[in-house]
Formats: sequence, C-alpha cells, structure tokens
Amino acid sequence: MFEITETGVYTKTQTVRELCSFKADVQPYNGGLASKNYGLEVECQKRMFCDCNEYVTEGNYVEIAGKRYKIIYAENWDSGSAAILQLVR
Repeated sequence: MFEITETGVYTKTQTVRELCSFKADVQPYNGGLASKNYGLEVECQKRMFCDCNEYVTEGNYVEIAGKRYKIIYAENWDSGSAAILQLVR
C-alpha cells in the first residue's frame, strides 16, 4: 500500500511513500457490478478484501502482480476492509 503525491504546475514531480504491506483477497470486478452493488458509476477492474487496515482509503494505491491500482472506493468494518480498485495506466 502506498500514497502518491504530485507537486509542481508545469513540471510534475511524483513522490511515492510506502505505507504498509499486507495480504488480501483480490477478485476481478467491473463497473456494472459496482453500480449494482454500491450505486457507483465508475470504471474498475478489481475488488479487494483484507483485515482491518487504516490505510485502505480512497486515493491510496496498491500494487498487485506488478500493476498499480488506485483505491476509488473503500469500506472499513469491524471484521475487515474492502476496496474497489481502478488500474492506473
């Protein structure tokens, strides 16, 4: 899990800061399911479930099998966390 911050107007500079590592159950997911299950009109590729984690918040990123995904929706419960992920191209 990490966060990316950008600075600069004309020349963008990205700073990547690792927040934590964790194990998760990651499943294929799509916008149609996000609309049906959450009422969200978004483009997404994965849904992730994990133990409670304070960093599972919208705007943070995860890396899965060498690909980066942005968390575009997150829910945290007493029993764990869930997130909808969008591939960063």
